[in-house]
Amino acid sequence: MRCPILVGRQEQAAAIDDAVRGLRQHGRPGALVVTGEAGVGKTRLCEYLRDAAARAGLRPVTGRALPGALGSPLRPIAEVILEVARGRTVPDDADLAPYVQVLAEIVPPWRGAGWSAPAGHPLVMAEAVLRVLRWAAEGAGAVVILEDLHWADDPTLAVTRYLVDHAEEVPVVIAVTARSGDGRDDIAAVLEAGGARVLPLARLSDDEAREMARACLGPGPALGGGQL
Repeated sequence: MRCPILVGRQEQAAAIDDAVRGLRQHGRPGALVVTGEAGVGKTRLCEYLRDAAARAGLRPVTGRALPGALGSPLRPIAEVILEVARGRTVPDDADLAPYVQVLAEIVPPWRGAGWSAPAGHPLVMAEAVLRVLRWAAEGAGAVVILEDLHWADDPTLAVTRYLVDHAEEVPVVIAVTARSGDGRDDIAAVLEAGGARVLPLARLSDDEAREMARACLGPGPALGGGQL
């Protein structure tokens, strides 16, 4: 597994390493919000987090918001739930059992005979997500990455804030990315108020950009005598 190249992101990488280490060694949950303009390196940091989680024996799962008509209510949350539920039968878990009917709206194989979509309160869905993550983590811990939440709908932000508010109840690190200058601009403030750590990304300096280019391109071919 090749770790993504990071240049000029020592503070952010250290925060990620600390969050992963805290969860793996001490069961300490956490929440991070990575912000910055398009192309500044948010996705690269997510790759770094996935690799760090995998090396620590933690399961990384990802959900992603999409712009406009491409998105749907709770899309990033639903993507995470579908990933943790894929290939698994209806949970035999007393703590989760009261919420299976709510989750079955997203996970069709969990629908029993006569199932109908519940008209639940948004907080019930948020609690259901909290409990299914606790069930899926199985005490070992997991890393939930929610990308591009600048395109998130209100229910997605509400559920994410609920997860941050109750992070101490689940062995999970929650990491969110949000682009500045596009879509909604309240992601960092809403989640920071719940206790998330915000990691802003600025553009690389000229020297850092050259260092990144050299790292990505690798060493050039050796030149023979007399060649320029």
